[in-house]
Amino acid sequence: MASGDAMGPLLIVDPDPRLLVFLASELEREGHAVVTATSFRQADLAAESAPPIRLLITASKLADGSGPDLWRRLQDRVGPLPAVLVCGSGDPPDAAGGGAADDRLVRLSRPIDVDALLERIAELLGPDAGSRSDLTELELRVEDLVLRPCSGEVRRSGHLIDLSNRETELLACLMSTPGEPLAPERLLGSVWGEELRNDLNLLDLHMRYLQQKIDRGGPALLHRDREGRCWIGERQEV
Repeated sequence: MASGDAMGPLLIVDPDPRLLVFLASELEREGHAVVTATSFRQADLAAESAPPIRLLITASKLADGSGPDLWRRLQDRVGPLPAVLVCGSGDPPDAAGGGAADDRLVRLSRPIDVDALLERIAELLGPDAGSRSDLTELELRVEDLVLRPCSGEVRRSGHLIDLSNRETELLACLMSTPGEPLAPERLLGSVWGEELRNDLNLLDLHMRYLQQKIDRGGPALLHRDREGRCWIGERQEV
C-alpha cells in the first residue's frame, strides 16, 4: 500500500503544538524524517517547501480547514498519498473523512496511542518504513543559504541566522521556487492568509528585515522588481 516518495518526510498536522513536539520526537526516534504544521495553511506551505511528503498524519478538524480536505489537496499536488486521520469522538462524519472507502486513508482515535500510530504507519508504508536508511536530510538550498524546514534553522556560509517565524515562512516560500519572481499577492496569501493578500506594506516591511539579515556581509540573494515581485537567487527568465 506504500506510495509517494520513499525518501520523503512524514507531515504531521495538529493545532496543539505540544502534541506536535511529542509526536515528532517519537517518530524521529523510530527513524522517520518529520515536518510539522499547526494549520491547513502551514501544512500546505510545508508540503510545497519540503521534499515530497510520503505520508500525512492530520487532525480531522483544523482551525482553517479539515484534515480530509488537506489530504485531497496534497494528493492533487503529489499524487496518491497515504494518510492517518486523527479523529475526536465528537467529529462529524465529513470531518472524520466520511464517504467512500479508500485504503490509503486509515483513522486513529484520540487520545493518540503512539504504538497504535506506529502500527498504522507500518500498515500504510510497510514494516521497514522507519529504518534509518530511509531518513533524509531535509533542506532547501540556494547558493550558500540553507533552510531546514523541520527545525526552521537558517544558515548562510555556515553562520546561523536568527529569523522570526514569519520571516522563516516567507524565506521558505521564496526558496521553494528559486529564481522565480513571485507576485506580492501570492506571497502575502501564502504566508499571512488570503485576508491580507493586498497588504503590500506588510510584505515590504518583512522583505526589508529579511534582506538585512540574509544579505548582510555577502552578495545579495533577495531581490525585488518595480512591480513588487520578489525572488531569491539568480532570476529565471520565462
